Amino acid sequence: MAGKHANDGPTKLRIILVGKTGAGKTSTINTFLSKPAVKKNRLLSDTTPCKTETAQFGDQELVLVDTPGLCHTNYKKEEVLNKITASVFEADQGPHVFLYVQKWVGDNTQDEKRVEVLKKMFGDASGPYFFLLMTHVDEAENEDEITKFTQRVGFKTKNYCVLNNEGEKDQKTEKVKELVDKINQVVQTNKAEGKEYYTKEMLEEHKNRLKPTYWVSDANREQTSVVGGLLAPVLGEELTLSVLNYNSSLSKEFDEWL
Repeated sequence: MAGKHANDGPTKLRIILVGKTGAGKTSTINTFLSKPAVKKNRLLSDTTPCKTETAQFGDQELVLVDTPGLCHTNYKKEEVLNKITASVFEADQGPHVFLYVQKWVGDNTQDEKRVEVLKKMFGDASGPYFFLLMTHVDEAENEDEITKFTQRVGFKTKNYCVLNNEGEKDQKTEKVKELVDKINQVVQTNKAEGKEYYTKEMLEEHKNRLKPTYWVSDANREQTSVVGGLLAPVLGEELTLSVLNYNSSLSKEFDEWL
């Protein structure tokens, strides 16, 4: 999709899309690509925890990483968390933003819990990198509720955008431009503080609460060799074990919302 961004953003903008299955992650990537290049309900292989697409937007290359959806019926809950973690470090560097894609409904309590899980996974340092993208919502009619939601989940109140993936082409182009501009603003703010993107070191600092003191389920033990094989070369064996153990614990603690 052609376009120009108003902010002096990075040449390569890395975006990790996370959220519940059916929220609109895949449709959002197709909107960026201006074509249905990504299929819905895709089953990712054990050796490929995510699907990565690139789209040119003005002078920026957007790297769009589509992760397995939370509440995915084809994966065990802890397996989804493990694959999301592996997806974050698939690229040569960590993401500039975690784009939480949410299908807006009357009661968004479950999404609050899901955001909490993700922030627990990646630690307090991940907070400035979260950005909310809402689908299936009328922004004008729900602006106050949207603002309240962003406050409850700990996002900056301006770190959100609304996108109708089924809208007219010109309308979608304008909304994508708005989204990319806002994300670039987030990147510039974080860069000014010396933290342009989320890094392995940030996760490593978070490992104090990812100590391998949790029992791992038999299902997660089966995944350890698979996902661990993807993570260990990047994170190291000790941190990988901590991540797998902690994700197993989170999947039990938040079972109702995953």
